[in-house]
Amino acid sequence: MHADRLTILAIDDTPDNLTVLGAVLSDVLPGCVLVTAHDGIKGIELALAEDPDVILLDIVMPGMDGFETCARIKSDDRLRDIPVVFLTSLRTDRFSRIKAVDVGAESFLGKPLDEVELVAQIRVMAKLKSASRARRLERDELARLVADRTRALEQELEGRKRVEAELRERTKEVLEQNAELERFTYTVSHDLKSPLVTVRTFLGYLEQDLESQNSDRVAADIKFVLAATKKMNCLLDDLLRLSRIGAMVVSPEHVPLKVVVAEVLELLAGPIARRGVSIEVTDEPLILSGDRPRLVQLFQNLLENAVKYMGTQPMPCVHVGVKKIWGQDAFFVRDNGIGIDSRHAGRIFVLFEKLDPDSAGTGVGLALVRRIVEVHGGSIWMESAGVGLGTTFLFTLAGTCTAEAHLGDNCS
Repeated sequence: MHADRLTILAIDDTPDNLTVLGAVLSDVLPGCVLVTAHDGIKGIELALAEDPDVILLDIVMPGMDGFETCARIKSDDRLRDIPVVFLTSLRTDRFSRIKAVDVGAESFLGKPLDEVELVAQIRVMAKLKSASRARRLERDELARLVADRTRALEQELEGRKRVEAELRERTKEVLEQNAELERFTYTVSHDLKSPLVTVRTFLGYLEQDLESQNSDRVAADIKFVLAATKKMNCLLDDLLRLSRIGAMVVSPEHVPLKVVVAEVLELLAGPIARRGVSIEVTDEPLILSGDRPRLVQLFQNLLENAVKYMGTQPMPCVHVGVKKIWGQDAFFVRDNGIGIDSRHAGRIFVLFEKLDPDSAGTGVGLALVRRIVEVHGGSIWMESAGVGLGTTFLFTLAGTCTAEAHLGDNCS
């Protein structure tokens, strides 16, 4: 380091001491720049402004002495790399030297000054500052590199976690699809095979009865054949409806909940009237957004299911409504019918699952309902207090909004 590049800050409350020091430095280090302060506060301000190579500091000063000034310098991240050399003629005892080290000073010189020693100390301290700054820059750069690498690893780990979660979810979906495919295969091989056997058997009987011209038996044979083909047709129709959910791309419609429910009640007017079911519908002015035929099919299946399983309830009632669950609109279809054992809650939405094997239907209805809800970005679940205590089906749908929001085109 060249002398003409050195900046030295001297802090001393005695002007004569600063004058003498300036004269000495101009002789031994003619190119250096000397900056002076008469107290610790001003000295710290100049240190921040000038960033000197060395600070020469007196110990005995009024107000804040040299020890406190040094301690404050070393506690400041902006200044701690600047070496501090104590210069004193009054406090040269062993205790003062030890205290100087404790507050962070790099060196301690007594007065009168030895010019050779002073120059050597200043040059060494200037190099010490340069080396300390270089080490700090290296540490800061290393810390930055470590932080960057840590962030990159965290992002990579988060990405892997997302991929793993997606893989787990996909694996779960595949397993569910495989299980559904197995049930489908079983149903096709069993539920379709059974009516086919019936058709084949009674066609053989029909041939014999036609030959014998037994009209009563012919009529009975035809009745059995028609019943078997009707069962096959119902199952195939249900499977076809299930396969179409979400397969056709349609432009979503905005339709009021009341309009959807009214259309369903018109379709089910016969079964509702025959069973004498009372229907209560919410007055909430909600707008649904989605595939209108599928939304009608959703409410139709749930209402039809509720009417079908009323049991011997003397005052059958179904309530269609909506309530807030976790801040979201949840629709419900609640009946006071036969109810469902909560142990079977996980089975009722499974394809071809029927809690009563002897009941009418193919076991596709609630699986179809679940598929419609999922295609519309929602979820569905069942609640029941138990057998004989009614059942409530609850579900959410994406894109639901109030009539006022719809007028502002704020339906999502």
